[in-house]
Amino acid sequence: MSKDLTAGRSPFKTFKRIIFLLTLMMLITVLGMLIASLVIRWMGGVEQWYEWSHDHYGGLLTWRCLLYAALTYAWLKIQPWKLATSPGDRLRLMGLQAAAVILIVLVEVKKAPVDWGALL
Repeated sequence: MSKDLTAGRSPFKTFKRIIFLLTLMMLITVLGMLIASLVIRWMGGVEQWYEWSHDHYGGLLTWRCLLYAALTYAWLKIQPWKLATSPGDRLRLMGLQAAAVILIVLVEVKKAPVDWGALL
């Protein structure tokens, strides 16, 4: 049986925390969209942005790999497996971790400047 993570908290505090996290996610999303639109305008259009990102793929890949490494370190540091109280929870957590790795690999393969049609 899994441990109730909200035990001992009032429903209002839990609701307040959820609202705070949702607001934070919305602000980060809006900020990202604002930065993207400013960069695209500064570059002169979407085509120029695409060309620039294609030309600088190696540097951007290095940056993303550093971000992935930092996220992995943080994930391992918080030891999420301690949150799992039953073997079923641990299996589900391992499944989510595997799905995250597969998703990252698929995104990076799609972004790679390779003519996959010629390779297949």
